[in-house]
Amino acid sequence: MQPKTKVLFVILLLIWPFVVAAQAVWPLMTNSSATASIDQILTITLNNPAVIDLTSTIPDLENFGSSTKAFAQTDIYQYQVASEPQIIQFNFQASTNQMNDFGQKLIYIKTDETLWQALPTYHNTNDNSIWATTSQARAQVILGSKINAWEGQASWYSWKHCPCAAFKFAPKNSLLKVTNLQKGKNFGKMKYAQVNDYGPEDSTNRLIDLDKTVFSGLSNLSAGLVRVQVELITNPKELAAAKKSIQQQKSVKTK
Repeated sequence: MQPKTKVLFVILLLIWPFVVAAQAVWPLMTNSSATASIDQILTITLNNPAVIDLTSTIPDLENFGSSTKAFAQTDIYQYQVASEPQIIQFNFQASTNQMNDFGQKLIYIKTDETLWQALPTYHNTNDNSIWATTSQARAQVILGSKINAWEGQASWYSWKHCPCAAFKFAPKNSLLKVTNLQKGKNFGKMKYAQVNDYGPEDSTNRLIDLDKTVFSGLSNLSAGLVRVQVELITNPKELAAAKKSIQQQKSVKTK
């Protein structure tokens, strides 16, 4: 083989993986109603086992589906698995800024027959990774930030002795649903709280400060901190239930 031919052959070997990657992921434009505020769909053909890294961030986009009540955090990924899948995993590596905004991030999926639906989504706070899995062989997937829902650390204080909280993402007197997300026997426990103060300070990296009355219903006080989901209550039926629960707790205190 001539020297020039050898050089060309080596160059071809070096660039071939990029050529293959370009063929596997090819952006297409769409104007479908399901993606009214998002123009970019990335189409991917996968082999099994399949892993999709959701890496293309687009902040501050509108709600990407009327059923989701969430803002888009990535492009839409449309995928199809060449062979029948067992499990497909979607990964997203969040930046520090994305995690510090406390917005609850969920991975949503949509097949031809369904509206966007949130998958059970897992967060690793040690490395800011977010992931979810499915067995759907063909669908669209996106990372969304749920409206009026947040995740982060909750602490407690003991000077009001009421079902209340210091929170900075909802107006004073708003009613919140607070759910324990910490692994263990208290996982999933829920309490209602009313916003009566602004906080915590940004420097604390905490999402919410709960009165001892609320925190003790979610976790042991000795834990000091617990990871929680906080949701602003807007549904009339749940608002009524929350008001009743909070009023009952206030009545117990005054007796």
